[in-house]
Amino acid sequence: MAIDRSNPIPIIPSATEIPFLLLPETENLFFDRAARLKSLATGHAMADYLGFVAEIALAQQQALNSLHPSLPEGTGGPVPLDHTRLHRDPVWQQVLRQIIAAVTPKAPPDYARWMNGLLEKATPGDLEQWAQGMLEGDPQHCDIGMMPMVAAALQVYWTALTRHLEANSIRHHPDGHAAQQCPVCNAPPVGSLVRSGATTQGLRYLACSLCNAQWHMERIHCVNCGESAKVFYYGIEGGDDTVQAESCDACHTYSKVMHMEKNPAADVIADDLATLPLDVLVGEAGFERYGPNPFLMTETGHAARD
Repeated sequence: MAIDRSNPIPIIPSATEIPFLLLPETENLFFDRAARLKSLATGHAMADYLGFVAEIALAQQQALNSLHPSLPEGTGGPVPLDHTRLHRDPVWQQVLRQIIAAVTPKAPPDYARWMNGLLEKATPGDLEQWAQGMLEGDPQHCDIGMMPMVAAALQVYWTALTRHLEANSIRHHPDGHAAQQCPVCNAPPVGSLVRSGATTQGLRYLACSLCNAQWHMERIHCVNCGESAKVFYYGIEGGDDTVQAESCDACHTYSKVMHMEKNPAADVIADDLATLPLDVLVGEAGFERYGPNPFLMTETGHAARD
């Protein structure tokens, strides 16, 4: 495969007010993700895994529909659901067990046995340690094989908490808060979406890896360092141009950009997983990924942010 590297094309948004924050639409969020994963799985080299993550997404939606947690201690302030100070309600552990039970019949038998065996032996304290390991990207505190399941449960929990918020109450990042971190929960983004639609047409939004909120960031700016003059876009020559890798020659990081004007069904988690060859090619060109996909967690899932 060849890499197509292109210079950015400046996009100037309209003068109308740009919505800063888009909270997740919880009624169909994970159902839509599952549908996108199943669509991408057709004829894909990773069809089995994409199909399995689709089953996780379906289980997430089922859990979300029945989950209505109260706001725990540590909420509020400039970043209202900041995962670094919020005291998690143990209800997320029930969500984890519910998701694992739902996907066990669809999982590879060896993985299902291992996963359920580990869960059966785990204490509530172990589960909290797993959650902390996932949130910190530290596989020493959460086995890499369990991290996607823990991530799925925590996504459901934090997404449910966003129902307590109003998007128009968060109009910008608070002073001192990094622009690339979620203004709702302080987690890093998976990647970004160039959206379509009346109020957001052509605008770029970073997509949170934890609470599923999206927040506006100008296009052609490096997610990691904010540089604009040394930003280039990579794609697989002759491939689907729905997804590009936005690279920065200043800090040598990259992140994925999904173009909803190319495909309105694009989903940041699903389309990222389906375009791993692009990660390989950009990595071979010397760039390190910024922002983790919680369903493809590795020891280097969180790129350096300096």
